[in-house]
Amino acid sequence: MLFKFIILFVTVNLLVEFGNANNLRIRPRRPRPHTTTEDSDEDKKRGPIDCAAIYRDQEREDLDSTNGVYEIYPRDITSFEVFCDMENDGGGWTLIQRRGEFRHQEDFYRDWNEYKNGFGNITREFWLGNDKIYTLTNQDKYDLRFDLEDYEGLKRFAVYSGFRIGDESTGYQMTYDAFLKGDAGDSLSSHKDMKFTTKDRDNDLSTQYGNCAQTYKGAWWYKDCHLSNPNGERKNNKLGEGLDWYSWHGYYYSLNKIEIKIRPSNFKKL
Repeated sequence: MLFKFIILFVTVNLLVEFGNANNLRIRPRRPRPHTTTEDSDEDKKRGPIDCAAIYRDQEREDLDSTNGVYEIYPRDITSFEVFCDMENDGGGWTLIQRRGEFRHQEDFYRDWNEYKNGFGNITREFWLGNDKIYTLTNQDKYDLRFDLEDYEGLKRFAVYSGFRIGDESTGYQMTYDAFLKGDAGDSLSSHKDMKFTTKDRDNDLSTQYGNCAQTYKGAWWYKDCHLSNPNGERKNNKLGEGLDWYSWHGYYYSLNKIEIKIRPSNFKKL
């Protein structure tokens, strides 16, 4: 009798365990939320790193490229918006600075942190930001272009190859390989290999003029002090204080419009 009871007890327990196991197997599992990781396909497939990449993508898809604001995805930094010049000299230019006749005139006499982070409105007057310029110019080899316009409506330009700047630890030191072309002439040569100077951070080599940014109302890669001053004071025709490009209009003529832009040196249209 005792033996039969033990057999029955074991059998019942096995049936209960079997039923629980079945219940566990047929119970639907809650779906795990999707998360993006460094190894995901979404992360591997980055967007265009500059305006030239956008231009080429649109060209492949047989789309018309127009000037305007686009989002780019440079390496080692989160995406941000830039203004693209898709028409001038073949297009594909990423603007890093603009001065011009707008209802709201931006103040360019700013401090180090403002030039580091950027300021203004990219559809009007702005400085993109030295941190962003550093990231852009160190992901490829870039040409640098200045488009200039005076108050008579005359336009000139200058192009340099191999433009790049260092990070903040270098003082955003700027260099380039060579002056390539341009009817505005070369007004950047004395600035090559210089650190960036603002009114509160004196990195220039001047002993005669003090802080060049303070003396000439701007911020730039000053040496002792400048041949160009694109971040100077608008409509200021005093010696060296305006938007100057010495090889075109000298030191006593502040230009009406300036655009500074970059594009990969190997850029070619399809």
